[in-house]
Amino acid sequence: MACVGKPYHRRNWWDERYRKGEAGWDMGKVSPPLLDLVRRGRLEPCKVLVPGCGNGYDVHFLARRGFDAVGVDYALLATREAERLAKEKGIAARFIRRDFFDYARRTRDRFDLIFEQTFFCAVGREQWGSYVRSVARLIRPGGLLIGLFFDFKDTGGGPPFPTSREEVRDLFSPFFTIEHLARCRTSHPARKGNELLGRFRKRRSLR
Repeated sequence: MACVGKPYHRRNWWDERYRKGEAGWDMGKVSPPLLDLVRRGRLEPCKVLVPGCGNGYDVHFLARRGFDAVGVDYALLATREAERLAKEKGIAARFIRRDFFDYARRTRDRFDLIFEQTFFCAVGREQWGSYVRSVARLIRPGGLLIGLFFDFKDTGGGPPFPTSREEVRDLFSPFFTIEHLARCRTSHPARKGNELLGRFRKRRSLR
C-alpha cells in the first residue's frame, strides 16, 4: 500500500489515529449487521477472514460462534489490542499483522467467507480494483463476501471514502454474483442510512 504515496497508506498513520484516540470507525463492539446475520442463521460457521479488522471485535464474535476466524490488519496498536482481548477472553482467533494486499498476493490461505466493514472505504478509490481482485483471490469458488459500504455524499475528504450502489456493482460483478445489495436496515445508529449491505457469491468460473 505504501507505494501509492497517500498518508492513509502508511502504517504509522493508522497507528497514530489509534494512539490519539481518533479511531472514529471503531464502534467498540461487534458490527450490528454481522450480529444480526449470525443470530438469524444467515451465516453458518466456516473459515472467515476480516480484512482491516482493527481491534478485532468482529473476529472475536465470529470465533465465539464457532467460525474459524482470522483478522488481518497492519496497525500495530490495533492488532496488539485484538490479541490481548482474545487472550483475556479465551477466544481462539488468529490475527495477522500485515499489509492486506501483500497478504492476499502471497498467502495460500483460502476462505469460505470474507466480512468487509470499514476497510474498503479506508484504502482509497485508487485501490478499489486491487481490493476486489484480492478478495476474489482469497475466497473459494462459491464462497461469500458480506460487505458494508458507505454510501453518502462525497465531500472530497476521507477516509472514509463513500461509494454508490452502481459503483459497487460494477466493481464486484466481474468476480461475484450480486445476490443482494441494498440499504442496510441494521446499521449502528451512527451510520444509519449511510450503509449498503452486500452479499456477493464468488463465481465458480470467471467471465
